[in-house]
Amino acid sequence: MALRHHRQEGIFQIGRSLNWRDGYKISLIGHWKCRHLYTKSAAAHGYQSLSRYTERARRKNLIETVADFRRCELSHSLLIQIKALAISETTLVMRWMRDNMDESVDEIRDGLVSIVPHQLFLLLDKPFMPTSPR
Repeated sequence: MALRHHRQEGIFQIGRSLNWRDGYKISLIGHWKCRHLYTKSAAAHGYQSLSRYTERARRKNLIETVADFRRCELSHSLLIQIKALAISETTLVMRWMRDNMDESVDEIRDGLVSIVPHQLFLLLDKPFMPTSPR
């Protein structure tokens, strides 16, 4: 599925092989190319809706990245930050695609980066496993 590919190559690599800016940009470019598919799929409601599924998958990914890759303790505060970010990311990106918002990929990316909770941002901004030497 295209959605899974864009996540795995982009935002799911934040804190692993990518920083926030690069991970968001890769996913947003892919999502925008397939926006018609996403917006039609997003019309469903309830637990199995695309939005709710995406939130759950993103929470799981962030928790795994923090706990398994970074080997950090998941405090109650950090879990709340992860939950809030997953909801915010999903809501903004789905509305950006559904409503055909005027903002560019870079503007949405910068907006997403700006709402990442500070503690989570610092913890995951430096790639853990760089994809190539820079």
